[in-house]
Amino acid sequence: MPADAAPVDPLEAPAIVRRATVGESRSSNSLGPGLLKKARGRVGWMALVQLTLAGVLGFGASLVFHQAGFIDLQSLVRQLIAMSLQCAVAGAIWWVARTPRYSDSLVLNLGLAMEVMVCLGGAFVMHMGAYEEHNSIAVMTWTAPMIIFFPLVIPSPPRRVLLVSTIAACTEPLVVFSMWATLPIVPNIEHFLTSMLSPFGAIALAYYASKVLWGLNLEVSRARRLGSYQLEEPLGHGGMGEVWRASHHMLARPAALKFIHPQMLADDPVKAQAVLQRFEQEAQATASLRSPHTIQIYDFGLADDGSFFYVMELLAGLDLHTLVKKFGPQEPARVVYLLLQVCHSLEEAHRAGLIHRDIKPANLFVCRYGTDDDFVKVLDFGLVKEVRPGDNQLLTMHGVVVGTPSFLAPELALGEDKVDGRADLYALGCVAYWLLTGQLVFDGDTPMKQMVQHVKDPPPRPSLLSEHPIPERLEEIIMACLEKEPVDRPESAYALARQLEDCAFARPWTSERAHAWWERHRPSAN
Repeated sequence: MPADAAPVDPLEAPAIVRRATVGESRSSNSLGPGLLKKARGRVGWMALVQLTLAGVLGFGASLVFHQAGFIDLQSLVRQLIAMSLQCAVAGAIWWVARTPRYSDSLVLNLGLAMEVMVCLGGAFVMHMGAYEEHNSIAVMTWTAPMIIFFPLVIPSPPRRVLLVSTIAACTEPLVVFSMWATLPIVPNIEHFLTSMLSPFGAIALAYYASKVLWGLNLEVSRARRLGSYQLEEPLGHGGMGEVWRASHHMLARPAALKFIHPQMLADDPVKAQAVLQRFEQEAQATASLRSPHTIQIYDFGLADDGSFFYVMELLAGLDLHTLVKKFGPQEPARVVYLLLQVCHSLEEAHRAGLIHRDIKPANLFVCRYGTDDDFVKVLDFGLVKEVRPGDNQLLTMHGVVVGTPSFLAPELALGEDKVDGRADLYALGCVAYWLLTGQLVFDGDTPMKQMVQHVKDPPPRPSLLSEHPIPERLEEIIMACLEKEPVDRPESAYALARQLEDCAFARPWTSERAHAWWERHRPSAN
């Protein structure tokens, strides 16, 4: 996603590490997108409830009362007309709230308009019911409770709540005076004072409640800001931290923001902080990677709570773990199609001296990317380790293990110092195994047992477990990736890609087949 050209753009100059403070933002009197989305959903649900009450209960009760002789035909017609209008307005608000092209602010304003409608309809129905029963107005209606209830459910600025609450309170005298002017109602001063004063007394409570809740919502919204980014909603969490959907306050493109908490890396706070600082340094190098199959990093830094964060492009699709879980083992031609793209990303990283160390299905994301289908992105490159030129030592700390036991190369499981890109190729062989069979290479009961198996046990051939026939050449390549000794594996991601390209299939996986698959299974992903 290219950014607009500018002399200095922090999103295009990720080598500049900025320390961001949670809560740092421009002054704002509006809620963040996440809270607005929740408020929008509440408006839709309230409109649906109103539609149900007026359409089902209201119509039904009016007809039953008419059949029982409690209301005459003229009153029945008036009530049915009033309820029909309520149903039409509530249905329209519900439809607008569910339609993405309408803005959140419009939906919230319609929610306030619904408050006036509910108060007007409630006052009319209850006063007419009282008139039909004892020729007078009702002592109490829904107006006052609704005036207090709406600001608690739909957050709005206090001044707007004050205005709308006043208009809603005025529906009470409007209905009463209209009835006195057109119907022979017996005057009742007590009923009149109670029904008139209670809605206006509710205005003060509604205003105070909205002032408190609006302030709290603004604090939540500001607390969800990290530097120039607004945290909108959580997307997931794992062993290393959590991921949020985020947006930049000046740019339209969405992003994914990942936190890595210090306590996730080491029990010793000093050691954990040192690791985070190294992640920060390594992210500078990682952000320079330009392979289209490497996740783009827009920004990174340290939050005020000590968490390392990095901002990356937001993708629409699914990871390879979910792909197999949802759609089953994949045919060999497609597996090769996906692996070649991973090799493209890894080759550039390895040439730059960066080892991923956590290649696994959950970190390989397949998506629709522009006009391309089945496009693979390698994730979590913010957790790479850098190899220093000359001494082949990992820029890491002794005793800190980053990786997943099910996909951990033997040399990483043993904690060896000399590790190169062939550790990633071992993990990629495990990924290929998963894609073809839907099973792990080793499935020990505990992480420790799995690591021991990776170090000692020979892996079973995938052809014994796959529901698809696996070409002999492809199986040989996968078994070579799973060799215990790095020297026996393909020497580089480039060499592995060349070997995979030699695999012949009666029906290759093409871009046309990929497009057809996505149209059939994930047409909304884009």
